[in-house]
Amino acid sequence: MWAAGCVLAELLAHKPLLPGTSEIHQVDLIVQLLGTPSENIWPGFSKLPLVSQYSLRRQPYNNLKHRFPWLSEAGLRLLNLLFMATAGDCLESSYFKEKPLPCEPELMPTFPHHRNKRAAPATAESQSKRCRP
Repeated sequence: MWAAGCVLAELLAHKPLLPGTSEIHQVDLIVQLLGTPSENIWPGFSKLPLVSQYSLRRQPYNNLKHRFPWLSEAGLRLLNLLFMATAGDCLESSYFKEKPLPCEPELMPTFPHHRNKRAAPATAESQSKRCRP
């Protein structure tokens, strides 16, 4: 779900969400955006093997609203969920119920398959010529 949150955020922002140049920089960017992990929001965080070796910046709140000021409250809740919840929780998000609602698949525009129309059908002879070792 984390990756889906990153992809959605990048689609919304039209640029990479967390363009870190090293592992430490990457962790710092995550903390800047989502806040410093704690036992309240990430039970078991303090017991992770390398946590005691690093000192994270203090960032008590997340900055998604600041980073995406145009996004609806439902959209912000969905982004937050994607970074910490299950797929089932995310699918229940009110973001998927707000307008504009998606249209039915049969109402989506279709486009002709140009590639298939231009290519001549392969014959058994031409196929065997292309597959020679």
